Amino acid sequence: MIDSQGRKCLGVIPVWEVFNALEELPVEARSPNWVMPLPNTHYEYKLKRPLIFINIGVTCVHCGVEGTYFALVKHGGGLHFDLYGRNELDEPVMLTVDHILPKSKGGRNQITNYQTLCSPCNQKKGDISLTLSQIRLLLHINEQKNKTKILNLKRGPHRYLKGTQCLIDYGLVEILLESSPTRIQLTELGELLVPWAKKELSKNQNKNSRKNT
Repeated sequence: MIDSQGRKCLGVIPVWEVFNALEELPVEARSPNWVMPLPNTHYEYKLKRPLIFINIGVTCVHCGVEGTYFALVKHGGGLHFDLYGRNELDEPVMLTVDHILPKSKGGRNQITNYQTLCSPCNQKKGDISLTLSQIRLLLHINEQKNKTKILNLKRGPHRYLKGTQCLIDYGLVEILLESSPTRIQLTELGELLVPWAKKELSKNQNKNSRKNT
């Protein structure tokens, strides 16, 4: 057993060994469904996850846990070739491929929308769920980004300031502590969420228009 969730380990292989084998393959063979033999076992593994991690890195972007080995594990009735590292307590921790912009918000399955998160950090992130007022706040901050004065936390309307902490918790905005007065601006994730936010606001406005007709 490899962790508290009941995953049974069938074999392990160091990250460097997987990546070296991957780089030695002809370009035409580097497909997600290509299989490789797992050393010292009768099992094989697919290149789907290694192909992603070799591009986005093997370190959790939030806490810094580094993936050092891949493990073929049996869990949930299937076999999974997952990346693992160890936390500060020397416990095995699985690293996951996370969508920077969630799929539910229009995020795509492509390398530019992937990041490496350990399982605990991924669970903390969860999915982004914003109220209509928080969506308006996100778009308001976006409108201010090309202006000299960004939203001022001390003077902004109360209805906006009330939702600011939620946007900070989701990692959508950041506080510019070095500025005076204190200001906030969108993070990269916040900017990625803007198209979805505009669609949600438009849908709400259209819904209200139909109610009034």
